[in-house]
Amino acid sequence: MNRRLPSALLLVSLLAVAPACGSTTGATAPPAESAPPAESAPPAADEAGPELAPPPFTAAQIRAATEPGRTYVFRVGQGDGPPAVRTLTFTRADDAGATLRAVMTTLDGAPLGPPQDDEVTWDELVGHALWPQASTTIEDARVEVPAGVFDTRLYTIRAPGQDGGDSVLRAWFATSLPGAPVRFEQTSGGKTQFLMELLEHHPGTAP
Repeated sequence: MNRRLPSALLLVSLLAVAPACGSTTGATAPPAESAPPAESAPPAADEAGPELAPPPFTAAQIRAATEPGRTYVFRVGQGDGPPAVRTLTFTRADDAGATLRAVMTTLDGAPLGPPQDDEVTWDELVGHALWPQASTTIEDARVEVPAGVFDTRLYTIRAPGQDGGDSVLRAWFATSLPGAPVRFEQTSGGKTQFLMELLEHHPGTAP
């Protein structure tokens, strides 16, 4: 079984493997990366203006925080399905961009599909955390996840759901870890549809 997460998280794949972060139509598919259809490239970081809320980090900040070997380990769950573990590792990181390897397993480590490698630029990672200004609120918040307690910038994005209720996406970006959110959730009609939480983070090593 190859379980992949919705591409909003690619910053979560990093973000790059959950439902596209910049979308709020219906319920954004979840961060976490299930073979989403091909989609147009996210807007470049410098396109953020009156229509888009400012991103949590710049391309330069994410690049400075990322060396080869940087690894995120997330617990992810969709609906009533069993939780899984998604591991994202920067196997390459340089000024031009990065190579991200995504691996999905069960909680006990059994593989749920082959590893997936993606080539990304730093601006593309920023673009996955751009949402419409009109439907986005940003505030400081402290959050506790299995990896620890973090001071974050909480992004809350609201949009009408397909069932008439509100679809709400929330992403907590730790100020000390430029990159993917440490927690990401999507609810619809008050019910959690997708949840991703950071289990572990390992910094990479400069070559």
